[in-house]
Amino acid sequence: MHTEILPLFPLKLVVFPNEKVNMHIFEERYKQLVNECMDENKTFGIPAFLNNKVAPYGTEVRVVAIAKRYDDGKMDVRVRGERTFVLEDFWQQEVHKLYPAGKVRFAELIEDSDKRLEHLIADKLLALYEVLGVKRPVKDVHSFKIGHYLGMSQKQELKLLALHRESERQALILQHLTTMLPIITEVENMKKKIKLNGHFKYFDKLNF
Repeated sequence: MHTEILPLFPLKLVVFPNEKVNMHIFEERYKQLVNECMDENKTFGIPAFLNNKVAPYGTEVRVVAIAKRYDDGKMDVRVRGERTFVLEDFWQQEVHKLYPAGKVRFAELIEDSDKRLEHLIADKLLALYEVLGVKRPVKDVHSFKIGHYLGMSQKQELKLLALHRESERQALILQHLTTMLPIITEVENMKKKIKLNGHFKYFDKLNF
């Protein structure tokens, strides 16, 4: 795996490949970064900013649209995630530039999806949505497509991004759902009981 120097835009979020993200650009350094990437058809990287430091993993993104430009140079842009990377070195300002940059090594993702795990994840996800009262179809359960809909913390999402094999990401997701589903179910049941408190209740007839 070769390394490249990539302009960087650290953010407090994890971006997955093929994910579309809307960004409001207002800092001078990132105005410069985005304008250069558009003018030169280049990409930039979004490493997650976690625990007050730049995390060692991130995703390369490409600007796909400018939604709005403001008179003062600010802009609303849409970007799409491409390759994931390991951040090997980071510097706060690229030479003769305003923005940060770093040396990255792009990951070689292996799409070895396990059909058995796919079915288990789909079942757990349907159960979770039912408990939460969420009406969301469960069709494609590829890890990067459902990664933000699992109730994971940013740290957990970053761990998901760091795994290069789909089967490993599936195993992590299944473990998460298996652990969280009983807890969330209990919390939702508790909420229902609290709502019922003070209301007239219908008691079933008891045979004794």
